[in-house]
Amino acid sequence: MQLQIKGQVKFKSEVSVISDKFSKQTIWVAETEGEYKQTYELQAINKNIDKLQGFNVNDIVVVDCNVNGKVVNTKNGERVFNSLDIWKISKNGEVQPPQPQVGKGKIDVNANPVPQDDLPF
Repeated sequence: MQLQIKGQVKFKSEVSVISDKFSKQTIWVAETEGEYKQTYELQAINKNIDKLQGFNVNDIVVVDCNVNGKVVNTKNGERVFNSLDIWKISKNGEVQPPQPQVGKGKIDVNANPVPQDDLPF
Protein backbone atom coordinates (compact mmCIF):
# COMPACT_ATOMS: atom_id res chain seq x y z
CA MET A 1 0.00 0.00 0.00
CA GLN A 2 1.29 3.47 -0.85
CA LEU A 3 0.87 6.59 1.23
CA GLN A 4 1.77 10.26 0.77
CA ILE A 5 2.53 12.38 3.84
CA LYS A 6 2.91 16.17 3.79
CA GLY A 7 4.43 17.93 6.77
CA GLN A 8 7.45 19.27 8.61
CA VAL A 9 10.57 17.27 9.45
CA LYS A 10 10.84 17.18 13.25
CA PHE A 11 13.75 14.74 13.64
CA LYS A 12 16.40 13.11 11.46
CA SER A 13 18.51 10.26 12.81
CA GLU A 14 22.02 9.28 11.91
CA VAL A 15 22.42 6.33 9.54
CA SER A 16 22.26 3.04 11.47
CA VAL A 17 24.26 0.16 10.02
CA ILE A 18 22.49 -2.98 11.19
CA SER A 19 24.56 -5.42 9.12
CA ASP A 20 26.76 -5.38 6.03
CA LYS A 21 23.58 -5.74 3.91
CA PHE A 22 21.15 -3.55 5.87
CA SER A 23 21.30 0.14 6.83
CA LYS A 24 18.54 2.58 7.71
CA GLN A 25 17.88 6.20 8.58
CA THR A 26 14.67 7.51 10.14
CA ILE A 27 12.88 10.83 10.06
CA TRP A 28 9.81 12.10 11.88
CA VAL A 29 7.34 14.10 9.82
CA ALA A 30 4.55 16.07 11.57
CA GLU A 31 1.48 17.06 9.56
CA THR A 32 0.99 20.82 9.38
CA GLU A 33 -2.64 20.79 8.21
CA GLY A 34 -5.82 19.22 9.47
CA GLU A 35 -7.77 19.12 12.69
CA TYR A 36 -5.99 16.08 14.18
CA LYS A 37 -2.34 16.47 13.21
CA GLN A 38 -0.27 13.30 13.32
CA THR A 39 3.47 12.64 13.52
CA TYR A 40 4.92 9.73 11.56
CA GLU A 41 8.22 7.90 11.83
CA LEU A 42 9.45 6.95 8.36
CA GLN A 43 12.52 5.02 7.37
CA ALA A 44 14.82 4.98 4.38
CA ILE A 45 16.63 1.70 3.94
CA ASN A 46 19.77 0.79 2.02
CA LYS A 47 19.95 2.62 -1.34
CA ASN A 48 17.08 4.98 -0.41
CA ILE A 49 19.13 6.56 2.40
CA ASP A 50 20.75 8.85 -0.18
CA LYS A 51 17.32 10.39 -0.87
CA LEU A 52 17.38 12.00 2.61
CA GLN A 53 20.54 13.98 1.84
CA GLY A 54 19.81 17.70 1.83
CA PHE A 55 16.75 17.41 4.07
CA ASN A 56 16.93 18.91 7.56
CA VAL A 57 14.79 19.47 10.63
CA ASN A 58 12.07 22.11 9.98
CA ASP A 59 11.97 21.48 6.21
CA ILE A 60 8.46 21.19 4.77
CA VAL A 61 8.33 17.95 2.76
CA VAL A 62 6.12 15.63 0.78
CA VAL A 63 7.02 11.98 1.33
CA ASP A 64 5.82 9.02 -0.71
CA CYS A 65 6.19 5.74 1.11
CA ASN A 66 5.08 2.13 1.20
CA VAL A 67 3.24 0.78 4.24
CA ASN A 68 4.67 -2.62 5.17
CA GLY A 69 3.45 -5.00 7.84
CA LYS A 70 4.86 -8.23 9.19
CA VAL A 71 3.50 -10.79 11.69
CA VAL A 72 6.16 -11.97 14.17
CA ASN A 73 5.85 -14.74 16.72
CA THR A 74 7.13 -13.66 20.14
CA LYS A 75 7.15 -15.36 23.53
CA ASN A 76 3.92 -13.43 24.28
CA GLY A 77 2.20 -14.56 21.08
CA GLU A 78 1.86 -13.06 17.64
CA ARG A 79 2.55 -9.39 17.06
CA VAL A 80 2.32 -7.17 13.99
CA PHE A 81 5.08 -4.70 13.14
CA ASN A 82 4.47 -1.92 10.61
CA SER A 83 6.93 0.34 8.82
CA LEU A 84 6.67 3.32 6.48
CA ASP A 85 9.43 2.92 3.89
CA ILE A 86 10.40 6.06 1.94
CA TRP A 87 10.81 5.76 -1.82
CA LYS A 88 10.47 9.45 -2.76
CA ILE A 89 10.80 12.74 -0.88
CA SER A 90 10.67 16.37 -2.01
CA LYS A 91 10.82 19.76 -0.34
CA ASN A 92 7.47 21.54 -0.16
CA GLY A 93 6.11 19.54 -3.07
CA GLU A 94 8.92 20.46 -5.49
CA VAL A 95 9.20 18.06 -8.37
CA GLN A 96 12.41 16.05 -8.31
CA PRO A 97 14.28 15.62 -11.59
CA PRO A 98 13.56 12.21 -13.10
CA GLN A 99 16.11 9.52 -12.36
CA PRO A 100 17.68 7.86 -15.39
CA GLN A 101 16.26 4.40 -15.99
CA VAL A 102 18.88 2.05 -17.27
CA GLY A 103 17.74 -0.81 -19.45
CA LYS A 104 14.18 0.41 -20.00
CA GLY A 105 12.63 1.73 -23.16
CA LYS A 106 13.48 1.38 -26.81
CA ILE A 107 16.72 2.24 -28.51
CA ASP A 108 16.47 4.49 -31.53
CA VAL A 109 19.13 3.20 -33.89
CA ASN A 110 18.58 6.19 -36.18
CA ALA A 111 19.19 8.78 -33.46
CA ASN A 112 22.82 9.37 -34.59
CA PRO A 113 23.08 7.81 -38.05
CA VAL A 114 26.55 7.01 -39.33
CA PRO A 115 27.25 8.71 -42.66
CA GLN A 116 27.26 6.12 -45.48
CA ASP A 117 30.52 7.39 -46.98
CA ASP A 118 32.44 7.27 -43.68
CA LEU A 119 33.90 3.78 -43.92
CA PRO A 120 36.37 2.67 -41.24
CA PHE A 121 38.88 1.28 -43.83
